[in-house]
Amino acid sequence: MPFDSHEAPVKGAVDVVSLNRKGAPNPSLLVNRSGREARFSTITLPPGAVTVHPGPKSAVTLAWRAPEDLTVNLHATLTDADAHCGDGIEWVARIGERDLSRGTLANGATAKFEATEVSLTKAACSPSPSCAVASTPATRPP
Repeated sequence: MPFDSHEAPVKGAVDVVSLNRKGAPNPSLLVNRSGREARFSTITLPPGAVTVHPGPKSAVTLAWRAPEDLTVNLHATLTDADAHCGDGIEWVARIGERDLSRGTLANGATAKFEATEVSLTKAACSPSPSCAVASTPATRPP
């Protein structure tokens, strides 16, 4: 389910905004627009960080659409931003249906998704083979 235009400042954090569905705290997306580390509640966000949190029964996905046909090096640092809550992260980086890499992070841990060269084509993203996508599945009850 896409986020709507509900943008709100994050209490206790300067230049950090939250996007989420009106009336629901999660799924959510936080962006640290400051040039410095932001600490609030039990969360730590590096400068420029984008973080997502799944809903109680849903995964959350970040997608990027190529503006034109091009070859890029995909890489990322993945961090569980709240070492005091939750049970870690399951993640996958993919182009369309093709998995590039996947893994699991323990609560509060960090991992690197090393540079991988991929060719992308300009197209609509829903997701399609021209989109680089990283997903964080929600933990589901047994």
